[in-house]
Amino acid sequence: MVHRADGGRTSLANLKDYCWWHHHVVLHELGWTLTMHPDGTSQVTSPAGKIIRSHSPPPRPRVTSPASRPPHRTDQP
Repeated sequence: MVHRADGGRTSLANLKDYCWWHHHVVLHELGWTLTMHPDGTSQVTSPAGKIIRSHSPPPRPRVTSPASRPPHRTDQP
């Protein structure tokens, strides 16, 4: 991710959704930097060098076939 002010493109691939606090205060006013990794994890680094790493994105939900689903009960209201 490259910020628009630093020449980043306005595109979905370069878009991240943050709340106002994290976008303006943490990244702009406090000077933390954000690094996005190809595996979907990220890390932020403070101006003093402290690093906070994210966890992996949640796994995709499994899609089950109708045959593997439990039968629908009709005796319940």
